Amino acid sequence: MTPPQTAKSAAKNLSPVALSRLQAYGVNHVRAFVFSLKRLYKSPLASLLNILVIGFALALPGMLFILLDNARAVTERWDHAASLSLFVAHSVSDHELKTLADTLVQRHDIVQAQALTRSETLAEFRALSGFTQALDALEENPLPGVIVLTPHVDHQGPTALQALAEELAVHEGIARVVVDMLWLERLHAIMQLAQWGVDILTVLLIITVWLVIGNSIRLEIHNRRKEITLSKLIGASDAFVRRPFLYGGLWLGSLGALMALGIIAGVLFLLHIPLSQLAALYAHSWHLQGPQWHDIAWLFSAGSLLGFSGAWITVAHYLHEIEPA
Repeated sequence: MTPPQTAKSAAKNLSPVALSRLQAYGVNHVRAFVFSLKRLYKSPLASLLNILVIGFALALPGMLFILLDNARAVTERWDHAASLSLFVAHSVSDHELKTLADTLVQRHDIVQAQALTRSETLAEFRALSGFTQALDALEENPLPGVIVLTPHVDHQGPTALQALAEELAVHEGIARVVVDMLWLERLHAIMQLAQWGVDILTVLLIITVWLVIGNSIRLEIHNRRKEITLSKLIGASDAFVRRPFLYGGLWLGSLGALMALGIIAGVLFLLHIPLSQLAALYAHSWHLQGPQWHDIAWLFSAGSLLGFSGAWITVAHYLHEIEPA
């Protein structure tokens, strides 16, 4: 009869102790959080310089990623303008040309097929070339009929266009398939190179942020060496001593990320007008897109994580060297 009651009374006796420990744990974290912010406030110049360095280091890759996304948006529209020209054999009549175009447009990888008869291609060539008298001297029309195909958006890349051209080249009635992919291949190669460059630069600047935060925390540990030694003498654990430094690194990374967002916003504001004017010269309504919510969240998370991890690595390396004699 007594064991259940004894267990219940023991649980009631332990619960206030566990609650008080949890409250003390939370209070210690809040104190360390506020204390680390006060330490930054007491040395404003050094803190500002560190935050500026971190902000510029985070702003550069963030800004390049945003500009790269804007460039991709423009190049995707260029990709959509890619087309294939199918020159049919001279034996194909105008009616067969129209029928062939209607057949090809039924494919899942083709969205549009425009058929130009021999007379239409001759008229277009006459208007564009300016060789009217030379063309009038010819006894017959030397130009073949043409089908201009617009591939589906999923088949606009150089590899997909090349595969589609090779497949259509063996189609009955088609003499030749022409697609100007050199500019498209160069464009994709440039975009891929730019992506690799931004990725490498991001890694280098991440290391820079780590070094800046690590050096700042190292100097803080050095300046507070006596205080840390005294704390350990009266029984403070490594976790207790480590906590303010970790929050200090978190503050530096978070404030650096906010500084980076301000820098990015300022640079994009300065670039918006000249880039809009450049787009207007090409009769384009494109506008520079700023950072989206996921970009802001990514940058802030990256800054906070880099600050916390950089402080953790530095504290773990130097803290064990400080032991009371």
